[in-house]
Amino acid sequence: MLAADINVGLGHGAAECNNSRDMFEVMKFASLLHRAHRVDASLGQARDVVRMATRNGARALGHQTGQLLAGHKADVILIDTESTMFTPLMPESRDHVFSHLVFAANGSCVDTTIVDGQILMRGREILTIDESEVIRQANAAFRQVQARVVAPDLTS
Repeated sequence: MLAADINVGLGHGAAECNNSRDMFEVMKFASLLHRAHRVDASLGQARDVVRMATRNGARALGHQTGQLLAGHKADVILIDTESTMFTPLMPESRDHVFSHLVFAANGSCVDTTIVDGQILMRGREILTIDESEVIRQANAAFRQVQARVVAPDLTS
């Protein structure tokens, strides 16, 4: 599809799809699955996969995000590269940095999140909501839904 100049974007449906909302995992699986299926390590290069998760994904959704450009929303994450996920790291090599982002990183390496210019998380601390209260309410809502679902009898 990329060779045919088709805009390929990456995303995830929801936690119900695979119990994760981690775009780093999505990038890793996207690359590895295509490499394994075609038995071709040249597919799913890290730079291309990051582009699919950012610029291409934004274009597919019609959003003015995905790249830092005048007129686009300032949606940015800052990554903590001082971790084992980024070791060893050659920061002067863009391909090496992209490789770490796709194949080694996960959401826990995000230090700061900025959406439309507003800092929502800094130093891994969410600034705009009470995270523990949201988690409490989400778990309570899940239990309410679960209580309404009739479980099938698997013993017969």
